[in-house]
Amino acid sequence: MGSSQVREEGQKSRFDEMGVRCVVGDLEYPINHAMQGVDAVIFAAGAGNKRGPLKQAAIDYAGAIKAVVAAQETPEVRRFVLLSGINTDVRGTVRSKTATDFSGPLSAWHRLKAHSENFLLDSHLYGRELNWTIVCPGRLVDDPEKAGTGLVKVSALHGEDDLRESLTPEELEAGLKVLPGSHDGKMERLCCSRDNVAATLVGVLESEKTFGKSFTLIDGILPVPEALETL
Repeated sequence: MGSSQVREEGQKSRFDEMGVRCVVGDLEYPINHAMQGVDAVIFAAGAGNKRGPLKQAAIDYAGAIKAVVAAQETPEVRRFVLLSGINTDVRGTVRSKTATDFSGPLSAWHRLKAHSENFLLDSHLYGRELNWTIVCPGRLVDDPEKAGTGLVKVSALHGEDDLRESLTPEELEAGLKVLPGSHDGKMERLCCSRDNVAATLVGVLESEKTFGKSFTLIDGILPVPEALETL
């Protein structure tokens, strides 16, 4: 049975209505209790832009590390899936392998996410080995036309510019959106609907093709199970 973790008691009602087990746990404090009774963890928490960079460091980076350690300390947990993002790198925002400018409004966040990815990759050096997967979606969007389609594109290419150059015309049409007022000034972005991200996060749990892999995710033309088989 699935389980969810929320930060505040008032957030539980939504999950109670769906019949989903829900525990309260703040990632700035110990969360080992949230690991009880589960064998796989999907870490999709994030502080968001409104709470500021210090909260991003506390949740997106330190919180991810705390979750990995708690999973390692819980014998039943074997699987750990980390939700990260496209263009992440310890140097900042890296849109291609040939990039020389790593600056941008999300560069600090990209560093934090890259460091959390690296900790998961090296977590076997510090504790019990976990079967991990890292999912790096493009720009998250809530699009009624794409919501729930379950059609995605996955790739080992991590930079947005490199990925864009590799896409077929059909894939580009599915994944590329024009977003005026984008935070980095770029009008055209490779995107993924939140529903498709959620479907992929669940899909990777049992997909052996994703074990020990990090991949980029955008809206595409293949059903999630079929797309994961291409990795």
